[in-house]
Amino acid sequence: MNKMLSVAIAISVAIVIIAVSISDPTTDIQPNEPTSKYAEQVSDPTTDVQPNEPTSKYAEQVSDRNKQEPLTINPHYCGSGEANSNKYITEYVLPNNCSLPIGIAIDEYGKVWIGESNERKLAVFDPDNESLQEFDIPGNTEDAKGSGIWSIIFGKDKSVWFSDVSTNSIWMFQIEEQKFLKYEIPTPESFPFDLTIDKDEKIWFTESFGKKFGYIDPVTDQIIELEPPLQPSTIGAITVDENNNIWLVMNNPTGSFVLKYEQESEIYSSYKLPDEVTAPVGISIDKSGNVWIADHAGSMFFKINPLNNTTKAYVTSLPSVRTSINTGGLPSSYPYWIVIDTNDHIWINEHQGNAIAVFDPNEETLIEYFIPTQNPNWGACEGYDEPCGIANPLRFTIAPDGRVWFTEWSESKIGVLEPSELAPIIIEPNNRTLIVEKGKTISTTIDIIKNDMSTSDLDISLSGTFTPSGELFRINAPMDIESNFNRKQVTLKLNPSKYIDSGTYTLMVSASYEDIVVSKAIEVIIIEPKHMSRSWVSSENFASFVNGDGWVMLENDQLKPDDVIKINGGFLSNYDLTKPVNLVVKSSDGLEYALSSLPLNQDGTFSTSFQLNDVELFGIYEIDVSYLQETVTLSFNVVDPLDEQEKSFSFERVSYNPAFYCAKYDLVDFVESGETINKLANEDRIEIIIEPEEEMEYIDDRRLIKVHTRPVDEDSDLGIAVTHSVITIHKNGSKIWSSGLLHSHCGVIDFIMVSKDILLKDPLEFKDTVKIRLDMTQHFLQNVRLQSYTGPIIEEQGEYNVEIKLVWIELRPIKPVLETFNFVII
Repeated sequence: MNKMLSVAIAISVAIVIIAVSISDPTTDIQPNEPTSKYAEQVSDPTTDVQPNEPTSKYAEQVSDRNKQEPLTINPHYCGSGEANSNKYITEYVLPNNCSLPIGIAIDEYGKVWIGESNERKLAVFDPDNESLQEFDIPGNTEDAKGSGIWSIIFGKDKSVWFSDVSTNSIWMFQIEEQKFLKYEIPTPESFPFDLTIDKDEKIWFTESFGKKFGYIDPVTDQIIELEPPLQPSTIGAITVDENNNIWLVMNNPTGSFVLKYEQESEIYSSYKLPDEVTAPVGISIDKSGNVWIADHAGSMFFKINPLNNTTKAYVTSLPSVRTSINTGGLPSSYPYWIVIDTNDHIWINEHQGNAIAVFDPNEETLIEYFIPTQNPNWGACEGYDEPCGIANPLRFTIAPDGRVWFTEWSESKIGVLEPSELAPIIIEPNNRTLIVEKGKTISTTIDIIKNDMSTSDLDISLSGTFTPSGELFRINAPMDIESNFNRKQVTLKLNPSKYIDSGTYTLMVSASYEDIVVSKAIEVIIIEPKHMSRSWVSSENFASFVNGDGWVMLENDQLKPDDVIKINGGFLSNYDLTKPVNLVVKSSDGLEYALSSLPLNQDGTFSTSFQLNDVELFGIYEIDVSYLQETVTLSFNVVDPLDEQEKSFSFERVSYNPAFYCAKYDLVDFVESGETINKLANEDRIEIIIEPEEEMEYIDDRRLIKVHTRPVDEDSDLGIAVTHSVITIHKNGSKIWSSGLLHSHCGVIDFIMVSKDILLKDPLEFKDTVKIRLDMTQHFLQNVRLQSYTGPIIEEQGEYNVEIKLVWIELRPIKPVLETFNFVII
């Protein structure tokens, strides 16, 4: 997927949400000084903004697309001009052939308001007579093409409010007077993203790149900005609860968070999201106070209970490969926004799944309605004769009559979903909760019923929260299916690997038919095995005791520095709880590395783990395990990461986006095929360039050394559009700091060190405190900017190692690419 369309993303299973309140309320972060009378009446107050003539029955009378002005963006982003439909969804084509609609809202009269981002128009569509009326947004539009009108809401006075990236503003449109009023945000290039309104009629907004949120006070007509205490990298959606508290989602280098701001006390609370959440966008709160989050980097969505700090993860069905941009990686549906209806049902738009979905949290049933338009420019469609691609459904809203209206960004369309009152498919699991040991197999049956019709055309599939994409990982799940007219009985066998993390997962059993997918959630609890057996492991890391019919095993015998050694063992009979198990770890030169004495548990088992912190000698290590009068020996190999040369990359296609924007600003060439990336990754890895001494820059009296890291092909000078990297600093083999996941759309990350005296040796030497900064080029739609993260200030003397690991290219999981360099503080 292209993360250009997600809210900026800068950047196992049992995750505990940590609620943090800012300590002393008297020292809480205070809002910036309000900007007095910030509202600006656009143009001459005596001159009304005149609407364009309404287009009657515009769905059938689309204007001549050849008469449009020349496009200022790639026509790849414009639709076919054809309205499609299926059993559930009807589409309407907007008259402007490349309007890029995003924001959408329904007023109390059932009229649909739309933000046409590229045409700089606010439009209103009347579904009763299928007529459209457009209002030109004032101001210079030459530099505004394609920028986002991401959110539309209604004020209590029936005015229309919308965010506008191009002018860095929030606009109010007075419907009766047909006038626009502009509120410009004080922070430059803030990227105003999402809007909501509280009980006091304050209009709240988030600044995705401004790293702030704020509100427009209806009484004083002022803009007030607030700075979150967690120093976000980006901020996503915003909502308000029944107590008038403000909730929003955000990223920073340490992870993803939900932030709560209590207006009355000005106290903040933060809730850490699971580690696999890297792109939280949508947020909404149900009647019970649960917070629902959509993660736009995979296929998962989450329920958070702030009262007991628990999280429940769910996942959509796996999207068809025909809608997938990422056929070189794991297909993901990319849930975007979340809206909760009057029945407390959870609605989600799936960006790459090309669907509108609704989840019943009581029944834990998900229904996904497939959007009939598929644009092949937005999918890996080579070799497919059937329809392929996606329509980019970016925002949606729910009408009072229950219909769901949504925009199709790259298609210049809006669509409406008439949800089915009765799902045509019913999934009835025999057990809603399954408990299974690692390495064991458990069976369960599931009845799938298709109302009064044959089930021969049903496709049955599985997805789960084992991976962010929804694909099953380290768990086998074969299915035996028996069909009987309108019923299919599925016998499902679950066999988790010994390497899977124990914990609670959600398995979704899905049945798809034509334009609909119905899924049912089953809770899967994976526990540690009660007893190990020889079949679990290879002979190299498994040994048997004669005494007490015992065993001992290593979880992994191929390790790297800083890896954790895990040892498990136990006895089935004749064991003495008063006698310990003794372990001695020895290196290949005979040096004793670690000693341990372990008591037995009541069931005769034992386990321990320790980390290799100061390994200087790579190679084979031995562990002598002694119990009573018997000793057995295990061995493991510690490898030097720099000696690993195996690299494997496979991409079938690279998406047009976001490489298009990087190319437009001459930041990187546009990469059209997977062959280029394969060549870059397999042959050249990451280029590390340390600037020569004479070219060093200075900050005050301090010298600055910049280490350029980028995946490149030196011969063609092609760059890669998107990278995800992790930078780690070690001291004497121990990790002292990690950047977390770093996100760069244009593929360049600079590791910058500042010191008064730097000696360019191998390794580098510094003669005073070293400050670390990470700079990376990012973009979001038409805003290209440099994002900086400040790392640690290193004061202690010693030898340091910097590890730069490329984790993803173009958002596809691949084997890590690793580079390191050293520096010494003297």
